[in-house]
Amino acid sequence: MLENLRASRKKLMPPSAQVVVETWDLLGYESLDVDQVRANFNELLYDLFIKTLDVLESHEQKVDVETLLPQVVQKNPGLVASLRSKMKNLGDDEHALAATLSHFLQNVHPVLKGYYLSIAQSRKQRGGQDFQLQVEFLLKNAAIPYEKQATESRVDFLLPSKKAFEKDRPRSVVLSLKRTLRERWKQVASEIKDLKCPNTYLVTTEKITPKDVDDIKALTIYFVVWDSVKRQSFPSEPAVVGFSKLIGDIVGLYMPQWPPNCLPAGSLT
Repeated sequence: MLENLRASRKKLMPPSAQVVVETWDLLGYESLDVDQVRANFNELLYDLFIKTLDVLESHEQKVDVETLLPQVVQKNPGLVASLRSKMKNLGDDEHALAATLSHFLQNVHPVLKGYYLSIAQSRKQRGGQDFQLQVEFLLKNAAIPYEKQATESRVDFLLPSKKAFEKDRPRSVVLSLKRTLRERWKQVASEIKDLKCPNTYLVTTEKITPKDVDDIKALTIYFVVWDSVKRQSFPSEPAVVGFSKLIGDIVGLYMPQWPPNCLPAGSLT
């Protein structure tokens, strides 16, 4: 049954792109112009980041409550019959109902435990993809040229394009997104450092430690964090920049150096 529930959920849950688009529209971002997106990139991304999770949870609740959890009952007619009999024998009152529900939950607990564990794992897997799409939506609407890289790449976006990067790395920008940091981030940082681009940024939504900063400084790349994290924890640390500073530098310093024939703001796939 557990495998059937997982398979059904995979079919019923909307893909990341749909959830992010739905959130984008819900927040009313489609009415913003380029200058507004650039000037408020940090706040817009933060709200999109938080609200996307709310929208995802609403879809999860709908799928679970209306479709999947009823299957646990429907697929166990023998258990339902025995529970009904048990309830009658106990007196068919509120106390009998409570005891019967308790017995039912004991029986289905292994299935529900495995099911919700799989949801937690799914959340982790799609969390990074959701964040990549959120950043991409804002880059596009800020009219910042970018080229998304292959899923297996340590790099998520090359600005303005891969062709421009290969021709002139010092004037290009490398963005690698790590929504949450694990020990593996150092391996990722080391690999993107080997690209030898002076404008290389590791973007994260997670709080970082002074030790993390020391480690990334040794690799001569930058952390990008929420503006609030920058202000509160690393106000004078040049190796840590907020999203507003990143976008300000891209628009004010890097973009004027890019060739006029570089890619327009990328299209979503």
